[in-house]
Amino acid sequence: MIGGVAGGEWLKYTVHVNQTANYTLTLEYGTPSPKQRSPKLMVDCQAVGDFQTPAHEFPDWRHTSHAVLKSVPLTEGDHEIVLLMQGSYNLGGLKVAAE
Repeated sequence: MIGGVAGGEWLKYTVHVNQTANYTLTLEYGTPSPKQRSPKLMVDCQAVGDFQTPAHEFPDWRHTSHAVLKSVPLTEGDHEIVLLMQGSYNLGGLKVAAE
């Protein structure tokens, strides 16, 4: 869990992709405000899209909801992934699954 991430902050990861495919990314998050701007995903310095953040069921930092970004094309090999925050969140895990 990463707590108290604010708009303008970012998290960077290096990942290795075993197979070229489209992927769905699911981000666990908590926030006390239902009207936050969604986190943006960048892959290799290119904006890919914004996570879809539904209304947060429990309006506090402790409970998590799931933001989804579908059809992210990733090629086999190493990539730099950046989560650019556009609102205030607590972040949990980031799951990646081939479609």
